[in-house]
Amino acid sequence: MRGFSVLLILFLMPALLGAVFVVLISKSFIFGYSHIQSQCRHQSLKAQKILAEGLNSILNLNPKASQLRLQEKQLSLALVAAVGNAPLQIAIKLKLFKNRQAQILLRMQMERIKYQSEFSARMQLQALHFETTHRAIAHLVSPLKFQTPSLSLHLYQNPTLALAPDFLPLPAFEDVQSLRVVWNASLLPLFEFIMPRRFQFAGFCQTTLTKKEKLWEATLNEGK
Repeated sequence: MRGFSVLLILFLMPALLGAVFVVLISKSFIFGYSHIQSQCRHQSLKAQKILAEGLNSILNLNPKASQLRLQEKQLSLALVAAVGNAPLQIAIKLKLFKNRQAQILLRMQMERIKYQSEFSARMQLQALHFETTHRAIAHLVSPLKFQTPSLSLHLYQNPTLALAPDFLPLPAFEDVQSLRVVWNASLLPLFEFIMPRRFQFAGFCQTTLTKKEKLWEATLNEGK
């Protein structure tokens, strides 16, 4: 009887070891999924936060742009009214020249903030690939495949032809600014013979900018 029990244990041992191995791999896979999803949200929010800081800085400059446009209009009217008074016209033209130069410099400043924010946000999103790939391998997951759309601040200019227009968020900005990162992964090739394809999985994270009081902030919007 004892010999039969030993034979039975020896017979079942490979199956038991295989089951334990599958459980361990599955557990590691689940941890890998949680880590990837966490990093997806974390890095996407950091990228959107960079854009939010840039957007808030640009919006803070809009009153200055409006003031300069108003001054330009007033100086243009004063120039017309000064016809026949050469010294006064020269003085007004000088002020008008300085005003327009200031508008050009302000527009360049606003555009620089926009482009620098977009560049920094894209670099931050690239960190998502690095942060997840080396950790993924530790959880028996193959290198990840990400689908990351182009990241930018969706703004329009008003008045369009002004030297220093206001930069404003597009209508339905929260939807337009939404960033959806899709990813998928599978077992390392070494383990695919144990659990082929069934353990391939995918996920996504979605963030946007939301206005809270007077400032725009990065938020999750995965429910949309």
